[in-house]
Amino acid sequence: MHEKTATIWMPLQGEGVDVWVQVEAEVVGDSTFRVLGPEPDGQAWAFGPDAIVRCEQKKLIDLRTLGFFAVEELPKKP
Repeated sequence: MHEKTATIWMPLQGEGVDVWVQVEAEVVGDSTFRVLGPEPDGQAWAFGPDAIVRCEQKKLIDLRTLGFFAVEELPKKP
């Protein structure tokens, strides 16, 4: 069972344009999340399940709502 989860935005690879999908993630720290899976068939996430990612908060298209967008994978701590 996960302590606390959140929905983050994940970039897809191989789409030709910027495409982001919502995925569930476990909160690890401030703006840091562990991606939960599984990755759906037909989607190529930039960061796979169990990856620790740093997210940046950005405004969504409505310009009022903030979302966490995965921008880089961080090394896992031993």
